[in-house]
Amino acid sequence: MSYRDRIDHHVAGLFGNAVPGARRYKGGGGTTTTSSTNNDPWTGQQGALTTSFQRAESDVLDRPLEYFGDSTVVPFSPETEVALGAQTGRALQGSPLLDQAQGYTGDVLSGQFLSPDSNPFLAGVSDAVLSQVQPQVASQFGRAGRTGGSPLQAEALGRGVSRGMAPYLFQEYGRERGIQESAATRAIPLAQEDYFDISKLGEVGEAREGKAEETLSDAIARFNFGQEEPTNRVAQFSNLIRGNYGGTSTSSSTSKQSSDTGMQIAGMGMSLLGAGK
Repeated sequence: MSYRDRIDHHVAGLFGNAVPGARRYKGGGGTTTTSSTNNDPWTGQQGALTTSFQRAESDVLDRPLEYFGDSTVVPFSPETEVALGAQTGRALQGSPLLDQAQGYTGDVLSGQFLSPDSNPFLAGVSDAVLSQVQPQVASQFGRAGRTGGSPLQAEALGRGVSRGMAPYLFQEYGRERGIQESAATRAIPLAQEDYFDISKLGEVGEAREGKAEETLSDAIARFNFGQEEPTNRVAQFSNLIRGNYGGTSTSSSTSKQSSDTGMQIAGMGMSLLGAGK
């Protein structure tokens, strides 16, 4: 290689130009360097990743999900059905004892037992008084020579019986009034017992409404599952194939030299060239 060729080669190397000759240099130019890095997965891992992606596609993306085939609602047992039916019947029909207690309390409050006709023992008391008063009245009228049951004798007999019955009737009236006062205090709780039957009937309704709500929730869950199943399958597939398994990256950089510096180097090369000549 001649001396001039060595000078041209040196100048071309300064400008990053493989073409010989410093005269081909253009001011304001630069050098661009591009590099690529290969980050492919390890060769022993590539087969497993390929298999995993294929299985994720076939087992997840291409296979629709299925909801549980049977109902998720537990039905009422036969015993519960019988109990609910019996409770409904009792709540609708009420208790016969309660009906009797309410009826008796109503009779007491209405004063039914204050009437002589409603007291089965009153007739016996009246007969006892009559058996005592009648001989006395008859004896009095007999001593006066008035026998045979005159109107005055009958009137006297009636007055005697009434006077004999008055203390007993007064006592019975006071006793019955006390019973009425006691019945008045029991009337309110007895009336409230009607709401007990109503509440028991409401419990049956709540139990059946709860079971109906469970059935509705099961139907809604099945519907929502059908609507969301495709999206969930894609999301599951995306999670399975997601990851940093390698790749290729490219980077570039450019270095520029000023025109003054280039011209100085070119001038130095030309001086060296003249000296060689």
